Parts: sequence; C-alpha cells; structure tokens
Amino acid sequence: MKLYFGPTLIVKALDDKILSIGSRIRECRGKATQKEFAKVVGLEVPTLSILENSRRLPDLKTLLRISEVTGKPLD
Repeated sequence: MKLYFGPTLIVKALDDKILSIGSRIRECRGKATQKEFAKVVGLEVPTLSILENSRRLPDLKTLLRISEVTGKPLD
C-alpha cells in the first residue's frame, strides 16, 4: 500500500504540531497569569500570547527556558 503525503497533508500535520505546542505552553503555565509566566520565562506578554495561540513557533531557547522553569520535558 502506498501512502501519498501531498502538500496539503503535510501542512495539516504541521498545523496540528503548532497547535499542540501552543496548548502545551499554556498547560505548562498552569495557574500563573501570562504576565507572571512571561516574566519568569523572559518573554514579553504579547509574545507569550502569540505562542500560546499558535500563531508562531517558539525558538529553541524559549522552549528550553520553559522546560527549565517548569521542570517539564520538551517531548
């Protein structure tokens, strides 16, 4: 059986990953406000909002900092 991964399917998979990362960041924030979490992680509040709403992917430095602050793995 052959599977065809056309451009639409690849974009859909990437969109799902981006949404997943945004929701994971929101989950890592827990009960802290965006302002509190952004300060601890070293981001501006609008940047954190953009990341949580999956409008942009975080860079590796940001992901590592979130993992460091929350104690949660990157996987």
